[in-house]
Amino acid sequence: ENQLDFIINSLVLGSFLSVFLLLMLGMIGVVYTDTLLIIFFSVLSIASLLYTILSKKDSELEIVFDQRIQLLDILWVAVFLLLFYLLIQICLEQYFPHWDCFTFWAVDAKYLFENMRLRDATFNLLSHFSYSSLYPLYSFLIYKVLGGIYEQFAGIITVYFALLSCLLVFKRIYKQPSKRLKSFQYLF
Repeated sequence: ENQLDFIINSLVLGSFLSVFLLLMLGMIGVVYTDTLLIIFFSVLSIASLLYTILSKKDSELEIVFDQRIQLLDILWVAVFLLLFYLLIQICLEQYFPHWDCFTFWAVDAKYLFENMRLRDATFNLLSHFSYSSLYPLYSFLIYKVLGGIYEQFAGIITVYFALLSCLLVFKRIYKQPSKRLKSFQYLF
């Protein structure tokens, strides 16, 4: 309906679909080199931009981008971003390891980082688990950006997902003015 909806939808779809495509590539045996990741995200960005421009009529794009973002939208997004900033600060200053993180997710992300590919039959450390490598791929991408394995920064992913979830719920609530107050109570 407006630019804010467009941005929220783009963040959600981009965050999940791009990593899901990386998971699919890994399942067919692709090695995650730096060059591959740069090319992958560049091609994905250009393709989604071209799809947005070419698939919509000019009038449809004008309608989306002519809708003004309302002051209430800006205030709520500011509240969410402030909360996001505070939670990121907590992630960067304090380190809270959870047992599940070290039993599988972090071990899988470390394997991805060191071997540049998804685990295979040789990875038998935790063979009785049948988790997907989708979530560890997010940690792997953070490790690639930082150039090393820094467990404390992998928690940022959880905060980012919380922000996306709040924005999606906010967007849904905002479209129902009659139930807005009750819905905001559920959000918090």
